[in-house]
Amino acid sequence: MKTILLPLFLFLITLSIHSQAPIPNFESTDGSEFLIVTSSSVDQSASGANLVWTFNDLNKDGTSIDSNRAPIDPDETSVYAGTTDVTVSVANMSSENKMLLKKDPVGGTQDVFFTGLLIEGLNLNYGIDNAFMGNFPMNFSDPIGTADVVDGTFQYIGAITVDGIIDNDDSKPEIDSPSTILANVDAHGTLTLNNACESGDDCDSSFNGAVTRLKVVQTLNLFVPAFNLYGTAAQTSYYYYDDSNGNLVFRTSRIVITSALLNDDITIMEVLTQSTLSNEEAQLAEASLTISENPVKDVLKLSLGNGATINAIAISDITGRQVLNKKTNATVLNVAALTSGIYIATITTDRGIASRKFVKK
Repeated sequence: MKTILLPLFLFLITLSIHSQAPIPNFESTDGSEFLIVTSSSVDQSASGANLVWTFNDLNKDGTSIDSNRAPIDPDETSVYAGTTDVTVSVANMSSENKMLLKKDPVGGTQDVFFTGLLIEGLNLNYGIDNAFMGNFPMNFSDPIGTADVVDGTFQYIGAITVDGIIDNDDSKPEIDSPSTILANVDAHGTLTLNNACESGDDCDSSFNGAVTRLKVVQTLNLFVPAFNLYGTAAQTSYYYYDDSNGNLVFRTSRIVITSALLNDDITIMEVLTQSTLSNEEAQLAEASLTISENPVKDVLKLSLGNGATINAIAISDITGRQVLNKKTNATVLNVAALTSGIYIATITTDRGIASRKFVKK
């Protein structure tokens, strides 16, 4: 009996060590809150099975909130051809990054493409030839695919604004190879993150658990016709998904732009946070907030009971674009400069965050 049980026991251990969960969806859960963090020792170079990542010197540098929606702005479908889904990430309640996707159902799965990326002043438009990400759910056991050739345009907004094309014509002497994107599930293992929330933040960003990682590499040839200049943009992104629920818990992206005209090196790291407010506190913040005199003419008037204190008010239009942001303890906000339309007020209080829709006359 023992000679049977022992191998079986070892077999079960082996299964548990090498198992990993599929990545069900590419984007984060709608409404996910992240900390923007910095670190001097995040090494992600290793790939493979049963890895151990310990990132314990993450430091808070800001916050961001993801919202997922269908395209609303006409440009999201006309300029970025094929777009079916949009993720808007609002950083530090002001700047906005945007990811535009095309999802094509294939049986019980879906092919996912980038149609556009707007990140830190770099606008990549894959409207001519969408950038194929992969077929989701994705697994570590999936074979590594062939890099997908992409085509489109770009705009860089920095010290100067530059417009150009994403070139994939490797017959040109200035281009060594076509512009491509390659995504694959390259690793799984155990991820440990320290809590980067600061005292008084009412959040916890620590994590310790099994994850599966998606790696996305873009190598783009950039051509600026106005100056007849060529350059490159290389982006490497890593996405870590919690095996227990599929949530995106940690993501990093580095973009390096090299040319005679443009040179930039952008790194973004974000970790998912969980509120440490009690359910009662969160419900109080949500339930006690009202907007007086809605529709609003010139002044937004808020009523917040239960002794809660307002810390900040952010206003976004129906496309998700933030149009006003003010740190204030006041319950009134001048919105006379806003054009007529529908807006969403996001109010941060000491009891939590709540949102209300209002109409501006």
